[in-house]
Amino acid sequence: MYAIGAGIQVIISLPAGILYDVAGPSMISVLGGLLSALGLTSMGLSISYPSYNWWLYWAYPLTIGG
Repeated sequence: MYAIGAGIQVIISLPAGILYDVAGPSMISVLGGLLSALGLTSMGLSISYPSYNWWLYWAYPLTIGG
């Protein structure tokens, strides 16, 4: 899981930097906070309910990217 998250972070870094330059730091802070909150909430649900364990494959990279 860590390798997936690290790989996604490397892939997202360049577009995130470009978006930061275009939109500005306040908009990117809000977007990053929302993505992190969505990812952390999804991770919590996936751990609480075994039928949603597969959510970790997208929730963890989303949280790291946010």
